[in-house]
Amino acid sequence: MIINDLIVWGENTLKPYTQDYKIDANNFMKELLKMDTTELFMAKDQEISKEKVAAYEKLIRRRQMGEPYQYIVGHQNFMGLDFLVQAGVLIPRSDTEVLVEKVLEKLKGQEKILDIGAGSGAIHCSLAYYGPDVTCYAVDISDTALEISKNNAEILKVDQKITYLKSDVYQALGQEKFDVIVSNPPYIKKSVLASLQREIHHEPDLALDGGLDGYDFYRKIISQGVNHIKIRGWMALEVGHDQSQNVKELFNLSGYKDIEVYKDLQHIDRVVMARYER
Repeated sequence: MIINDLIVWGENTLKPYTQDYKIDANNFMKELLKMDTTELFMAKDQEISKEKVAAYEKLIRRRQMGEPYQYIVGHQNFMGLDFLVQAGVLIPRSDTEVLVEKVLEKLKGQEKILDIGAGSGAIHCSLAYYGPDVTCYAVDISDTALEISKNNAEILKVDQKITYLKSDVYQALGQEKFDVIVSNPPYIKKSVLASLQREIHHEPDLALDGGLDGYDFYRKIISQGVNHIKIRGWMALEVGHDQSQNVKELFNLSGYKDIEVYKDLQHIDRVVMARYER
């Protein structure tokens, strides 16, 4: 079979199931043949082996069943870095890059950072990679997330800068205090979870379920954070599209100052930052 004919089959098979059918069909072939876009274009009229055909068809069928592309190929780009991902950790998304970028802008050197909800490690590994003088703590209640985070830290060669702890938010941190606390917490209302697109149902509920109103983790992170953030330290939180004003109010109630809201590339409020001052 010709490579291009197989890609067309992949596109037609995925078209009823995802708007990204062309992107996914082409990217699966690039992954399978270990080619970039130019190399694939130049090779489209070449024959492909029966073994490769079978492997490609398997990838397409998995995507057809709603499995996220990133879980199938096993990695995702974030902040220009390649992160291993698998079922059991939230897939890093470009919206979260705003969170990392805004924290990096606040860094002045030698900061101690806490990432609540380690996930794949995208946030704290990126901060450790691009913030040369920082040290990070990363906490999660998921053993899978902690394992994947550690693997990514080792691959990016930032593992010596990161301490991992299994913890429900601040529970295992004792008296530790931080210059920056950062989190992309679960913030979806429990009642909404069932109605989300089917790809998201493959991601862990632990990373999505924000309780009845979506604010359970914001309340805990912000209110208990006063015991773990240094004077004039910053807290930065990713928020859902309609949550920034309520999160600002939670910051106000706990005594945080200089509250800032930042938009993502779609001009949606995505990050709320605040400074703590007793």
